[in-house]
Amino acid sequence: MSRTGQTKAPAIERRAAVERILARRGDALVVTGIGNAASDVAAAGDRAENMYLAGIMGGASMVGFGVACAQPKRRVLVITGDGEIMAGIGSLATIGVEKPDNLAIVVIDNQVFAATGMQQTHTARGVDIAGIARASGFLRADVATTVDEMDEHLVDILEKPGPYLIVLKVQAKPMKRAEVPRDGTFVARRLRRAARASAALSWARVCSGARGSTRSCTARACSVVSIQVASSTARALAVSMRPVSHAVWASGSVDSSRHASSPVSTIHFTRSISFL
Repeated sequence: MSRTGQTKAPAIERRAAVERILARRGDALVVTGIGNAASDVAAAGDRAENMYLAGIMGGASMVGFGVACAQPKRRVLVITGDGEIMAGIGSLATIGVEKPDNLAIVVIDNQVFAATGMQQTHTARGVDIAGIARASGFLRADVATTVDEMDEHLVDILEKPGPYLIVLKVQAKPMKRAEVPRDGTFVARRLRRAARASAALSWARVCSGARGSTRSCTARACSVVSIQVASSTARALAVSMRPVSHAVWASGSVDSSRHASSPVSTIHFTRSISFL
């Protein structure tokens, strides 16, 4: 048996596995654990939809749970390490009880505390994180020791209803750290802006598809979305653009010159920094 407690080295390379998962993430929001997990996600490409944690050992699952509750229509991925999740293992019980169906947790299990000297973690001595998740009420929980096994579960990670957890048994070899944004306020606000802007654009598409036509929109690239809808719908939208519950839209306005007399009104959604 090796120093990591494994009788056979796993075939999964940590950073490549994270990159493989994130290549198919779509518009999913990602919360990372501290250390290697944050570095691996950043190495796959920094995005506004990434929230990197630092100095909060054991907090990734609960932060991801909160984001999943606040954004119930978005897929939320937590990518963290075995040592980190064991420091907050009680979070799995809360998630299992509440059952957010848009949440998936990926545990990068190298069976060591790489940042502090490669000491063994609990999983090296037999603790089964997937088993704990199943016992806590997760819909499914799996363990993958090869890339092929991981690929079999990509649809569980990215699409199927959760909560879902998968443990990836990865190689323990150290890797060069990628640059990670260190300003927590910046990272949190950036994620919030990305989530809200996407929600506003989705709402605009729903309205335009139901009652009118989209006049100008180039998906993520657009800064202004203008749609024409029935005036009765416009009045409702003018109210719904206020911050309520989890539906907080980007700044918006109704073309009042056409609102009173015309059966059709134009609504402008603007992606901007104004909703910080």
